[in-house]
Amino acid sequence: MTPATSFPSSGDVRWDRFHEPGARAMIPAARPLLGWRWWVVSDPGEYGRDGARLVNPFVHDGNRHRWTPERDMIHVWQPGVNTSRSDWCREVDAWYARVEHTAPQPWCSCGIRSMRSLEGLLAYYRSRRERRAVTLDAVGVLASWGQVCGPNDGRDHAGTVRAEFAEITGPVYLSDLRWANDVAAEYGTEVLPWEGPA
Repeated sequence: MTPATSFPSSGDVRWDRFHEPGARAMIPAARPLLGWRWWVVSDPGEYGRDGARLVNPFVHDGNRHRWTPERDMIHVWQPGVNTSRSDWCREVDAWYARVEHTAPQPWCSCGIRSMRSLEGLLAYYRSRRERRAVTLDAVGVLASWGQVCGPNDGRDHAGTVRAEFAEITGPVYLSDLRWANDVAAEYGTEVLPWEGPA
């Protein structure tokens, strides 16, 4: 198994501009920002799918009632390029008024999240696990581009960005290889074993 300490942090200095909430920059697709993301692996049959899929952990755990076919593009990681959408934005004004906006914005909670380092991601996971039941089944490197914003004030861990577009770039590391073939086939990526979070 691959130890977590062997995964490097992003050395890309562009991460430095996203330390503060409110930070925003356009990142070109030709030179995306690389970061780490985590998922839950769904069982085959969940979320209207015939095989296992990568799913947003905060929707999967204890919130399955929120999933509908219309929200599939938000909660289930799609093969290829994923696009942030504002129609499920959790900001109060957008939530009640269904305000459409280019996602993400510094003032909203939209965006496809990734973190600069796996160590930071695992620290965030541990802090969330202490407050509510969350699961971490898979991690992978994400390429992010388009409009990219820094962390949402009060909601995101340090070292987080929220992007308009993102795609899995390299291996997905799974703590349980039962569904490795499903994940590899769905996302067109190599799947490697990982001991999981401590």
